[in-house]
Amino acid sequence: MSINYASKRKPVSDYSTRRKRRAALFSIVSALEQISQAEEAYRENMPENLQNSDAYDYTGYYIDLIDEAVDTLRSVYDD
Repeated sequence: MSINYASKRKPVSDYSTRRKRRAALFSIVSALEQISQAEEAYRENMPENLQNSDAYDYTGYYIDLIDEAVDTLRSVYDD
């Protein structure tokens, strides 16, 4: 199953004001935070026999990447 992301894009005119762009950015940050929390919950609930596995390590790496992206995006609208 593939998702056609191009059909879900909003026209540029939907982001015509700074307020609208900031709201869209905040929405993205919020979604990323939810993904990060879900990944953390997944990682915390991994069985003990997987806690020293590559899957466990990669999950931590993904969480760090998401959190770094959130921090970067926050810095954009906090300025």
